[in-house]
Amino acid sequence: ACPSGKYSPSPGAFFCELCSAGKYSTWEGATSSMICQNCMPGKHSVSPGSSRESDCMSCPAGTYSSMFGAIRCMMCDAGKYSTRTGSTTPETCLSCGPGTYLADFGGQSQGDCMQCPHGTYSTWWGATSIEMCIACAPGKYAAELGLTKETDCLPCPAGTYSLEWEGWLSSSCRGCIA
Repeated sequence: ACPSGKYSPSPGAFFCELCSAGKYSTWEGATSSMICQNCMPGKHSVSPGSSRESDCMSCPAGTYSSMFGAIRCMMCDAGKYSTRTGSTTPETCLSCGPGTYLADFGGQSQGDCMQCPHGTYSTWWGATSIEMCIACAPGKYAAELGLTKETDCLPCPAGTYSLEWEGWLSSSCRGCIA
């Protein structure tokens, strides 16, 4: 008789087949693959021949699985992250907020969202690249990271000017020549 996690493909067979990855079986002496149960959504199993439901592992943070019998979990899209384990839907992936971006897939926390650099800002939710951070216009500067609106770019002080895009210090502004 076949041990749990395996089944005999035909009566009297001398070998046992493994339940496929994404499935498990607690039954001993099984005679059909129909006895192999699917891992539930939010879980996955990469190993064939699993003999316990606990062999189905929860999808880690930054991933989800909406399928029964998954062999891997899907990563959250770029620009999104999820702190939850065992997620069953992409809706658990949250967008990085304005002033940030995330180029990688599978973000696991809000801290994975990178702040737009000095001299830039972004109004986008779910930005996927640094290119989505907009440069402050000439005559303005921004010394802080992660700014979220154009008005966060400060004008050069009176009597100074700047021709640079992405100025990030007030020293980017030069004195006017009389």
